[in-house]
Amino acid sequence: MAIGILSTSIASALSLTTLSLAAEQESLSAIVAANLAREGVEVARTIRDSNWLAGLDWDNGLYEGAGNPDYTAVPVFEPNSGDWHFYYAPDNLASEKTRVFRHESESSNATRGLYRQFPALSGAMIDTGFRRLVELHPVCVDTLGIFSVIESGKCSVDKAGIRVRVTVTWNVAGRDHQLVVEEGLYDWR
Repeated sequence: MAIGILSTSIASALSLTTLSLAAEQESLSAIVAANLAREGVEVARTIRDSNWLAGLDWDNGLYEGAGNPDYTAVPVFEPNSGDWHFYYAPDNLASEKTRVFRHESESSNATRGLYRQFPALSGAMIDTGFRRLVELHPVCVDTLGIFSVIESGKCSVDKAGIRVRVTVTWNVAGRDHQLVVEEGLYDWR
């Protein structure tokens, strides 16, 4: 009888420990995903603000192409210069170019643990399992002052801002997760 009670107690404790570790991993992953999503919005804000300071069009670098602009991108950090820009090759989260990597060692251009997205993988980086895509769709205002978001093409009247939508996906213990953050950035200056 005592062995049965002891076995049940140990099994319960191990089960609780396993569940606790799994919950901790999910929480850590959710925090990383939230930070990656927020970072995507802040990159767009930084580019807009830097354009104002440099005397450029406020949306310079926040889309690619003239005729049918591309609004889907990944944020790319250049550690040597400390600059951010958007890379417009990926069109959806299935693209290999949406993968997020982490530096595993110190190097001359990055700190260990730094998360980055970029088109090429260097030897000092590992794939984290996260994917991130930023959409930068224009917010247009017509002659009546009505605002609308354009998913493709250009504004027919005035471009008042952009809707930044950042989607981050990841998998923990065989379960897929997704986080979407949206924010409107406007040319209020």
